[in-house]
Amino acid sequence: MSSEQQWLLGVQAFSAWIHTCAVRLFTESILRYGLPPQFLGVLMKPNPKAQAKLRKSLASVFGSTGRSLRSAGLVTEW
Repeated sequence: MSSEQQWLLGVQAFSAWIHTCAVRLFTESILRYGLPPQFLGVLMKPNPKAQAKLRKSLASVFGSTGRSLRSAGLVTEW
């Protein structure tokens, strides 16, 4: 196998892995957290000092989603 073929195989594997991550994000958001099927997935890397404030803000905006799961003890992250 030439180096170009190996490189293309690596690119295809990485593309498949990213696609799998996106599908997981979509399905877990709907099935686990109860989000509607139309939503925007966003990655955030907050400043460690501002992480508590960000979590509090997100909880106030999105606190109603998945409420039944939290009350049943199935979700404990927030």
